[in-house]
Amino acid sequence: MFNLSQHFIGVGPQFAEIHFAMADAPGQGVLNRVRLLENLFLHIVAVDTFIASVILQIGFDFLALHLRSGLIKNHHRAASHFRDIAFFEEDEAAGNRQQCQLVGGDKVFTHPQANYQRATGAGRQQSSRVTGIHDHRTVSAAQLRDSAQDGFTQEKQWAQLRKAHEKGLLRNRVQILPGLDCCDLNQFTSHASGTPLTADRKISLGAVKHLVDGSLQCYTGCLSNPYHKIIYDLPDGPMWRGYIQENPEGFIDRIVALHRQGWQIAIHGNGDEAIQLILDAYEEAQKRYPRADARHIIIHCQTVREDQLDRIKRLGVVPSFFVVHTYFWGDRHRDIFLGPDRAKRISPLRSALKRGILFSNHNDTFVTPIDPLLSVWSAVNRITSSGQVLGEEYTISVMDALRSVTSWAAYQACEETSKGSLEPGKLADMVVLGDNPLAVDKKAIRDIPVLATIVGNELVYGSLE
Repeated sequence: MFNLSQHFIGVGPQFAEIHFAMADAPGQGVLNRVRLLENLFLHIVAVDTFIASVILQIGFDFLALHLRSGLIKNHHRAASHFRDIAFFEEDEAAGNRQQCQLVGGDKVFTHPQANYQRATGAGRQQSSRVTGIHDHRTVSAAQLRDSAQDGFTQEKQWAQLRKAHEKGLLRNRVQILPGLDCCDLNQFTSHASGTPLTADRKISLGAVKHLVDGSLQCYTGCLSNPYHKIIYDLPDGPMWRGYIQENPEGFIDRIVALHRQGWQIAIHGNGDEAIQLILDAYEEAQKRYPRADARHIIIHCQTVREDQLDRIKRLGVVPSFFVVHTYFWGDRHRDIFLGPDRAKRISPLRSALKRGILFSNHNDTFVTPIDPLLSVWSAVNRITSSGQVLGEEYTISVMDALRSVTSWAAYQACEETSKGSLEPGKLADMVVLGDNPLAVDKKAIRDIPVLATIVGNELVYGSLE
């Protein structure tokens, strides 16, 4: 498998929301929203972390704040490799083409064929004609990414992905997770995850995606016990626990209906109370309509308890952990949101492995950069941005960490027969690394260079020379 200095790894899909980078007039949207973010997150920003904005979906403007504020001075890798797919569109009604600056890493990319409407808190607005795609390294076609998942596909995004594929602009493989209430599920003739949606298998169907709570760093993740410290004026004061986003009974009925229709289901849940409701829904679905190998998913599964892991094992649920939060948010979770005891257990990978639970480790742009090697590094080290180890007893081996972003991730996506490992009969998708992750010091894993990415026997990034 390893040949001198070049090391090949078959890469299975991870959960990674692909968002569309947007701006107003060149530079103006960046400055306006940077000021807004500075005001909104003043109390929870600490030196050399990324600001997580789940509510404001603003793509590259998010990174611009870090660059302007100097918050990533100790994490240059994340800055230089934070890239997104940028759909450049032409305003057909106006017939004009405007320049749009896209901030990524330490550079500003300018493209003449771009006309973006302002992003809102509710989502993204885009005109209808795709004229080009920039695949900026990590998400599309590069840096340990031959496959990605659009973690909450809306109808317009699905249409744009199809157009991009028709134009030959989509270089990596994408599995879409249709967003419940945001994408017409009736348009898909099959509900089976892993079903190819294009003849070349560049796009495939994944689980239906839903959300039941928010994020811990925004105090919207739903916990069974109050947050450690409350630094905002919240309704229940020091007893604030977050909240569930919809009526629990109605939520369970919707999940049961999707399960009965044959869908794989992926539900976002960060707080342990939210995870409990998700498991209640999955258990009720299996009770009413037993189905073998459903592989339902909990996205993030961040504060899952030991007793809940027992239920996950019994129900055959496949968690998708967010282990890079130990780096980006570990210090804040320990000191502000969760306290030491709960914080050290976020993404308890070793506890899952002891039970024989398969799982993936994902990134979630733009809360974190899309960097699978950083996920591997976090899984084996659990080092925070201040350099402290958070929950060493939950670390895992390098090999298991690699499996969590390759073969186990492919299993979770129901694509293990075609992706996730280098075997005869599987897709010729792989990356070439500049060093052996099993041989280097485990603290150096995140710095291993990616030399090339191959998708379908085509070199789409880097060089093999």
